[in-house]
Amino acid sequence: MPPPHPDTISKSDFASIQSRYPSLVPSKLRILDNRRLHGIPSALATRSPPSLTKAEVSELVDWKLSHGTFRPRLKALVESNSDIPLATEEAFALISAAAETPQTQSVLAALHRLTKLSGVGPATASLLLSTYRPASVPFFGDEVFRWTMWDGKGEVWGRGIKYSVKEYGELLGRVREVADQLGVGVREVECVAWVLGREAKGFKGEEGGKVEAEGAEKVDGDAEGGETEVKTGEKKRNGGADAKVKAEVEVEKTNSATGEKRRGKDTAAVTDRKHTSEGPRRSKRIKTSK
Repeated sequence: MPPPHPDTISKSDFASIQSRYPSLVPSKLRILDNRRLHGIPSALATRSPPSLTKAEVSELVDWKLSHGTFRPRLKALVESNSDIPLATEEAFALISAAAETPQTQSVLAALHRLTKLSGVGPATASLLLSTYRPASVPFFGDEVFRWTMWDGKGEVWGRGIKYSVKEYGELLGRVREVADQLGVGVREVECVAWVLGREAKGFKGEEGGKVEAEGAEKVDGDAEGGETEVKTGEKKRNGGADAKVKAEVEVEKTNSATGEKRRGKDTAAVTDRKHTSEGPRRSKRIKTSK
């Protein structure tokens, strides 16, 4: 059964779905969830000028990985940045709280500033921005994109996402439209979409539903922003993994900035070098992730 459409969902149904959000967050992840939704935004509100610390960005990456595909090397890549406070300060200045609702152009400029950081693609950048302007800047999550951009026909949760800056600009306008229609903030729209997406996959809360295994590396479209995953028929080895991830992030960033079709040759080249030392490849498939 398809979910209620964002254009026709009633305020009472929206509120009912939103109320189920806490029960769907596994207890071991609730501290991270509270930090993302409340703790870090509250801390930002007390700073002048506002900026995020490396530790806070690390927490946000942990939160994101817990809500999507777990990629242990990505966190180390993000933590390799030495200029996180400056980068976030400059990005936040572009969407200053002086403006009640930042213009799309300003949000995309702030997004672009953050994607200059190593390991940070449009999705992760939007997460950082959302902690500063939680009521008006949404996180580029799978569920909120697929639900709010759904035309009411066909597949809802399995549709592909390019995770480009252009796509985020479209999502930004659409989520704000739905939020205005319902008289809520964009964060509430995000939470409702997440509940609908989780329930569509069979999650019914920690008491009676299935719970994702922490650390499982899924390949189901919930991939991390700023990455392109390469699957092969052989088990991945650790050697050269960090270099591969770095190269993949650069491919994604170039792609998202231009809105053009993702180029796979750079990723494939890295994989080819890797297999030169490992022996013949049995199979290779490139999957685009966010």
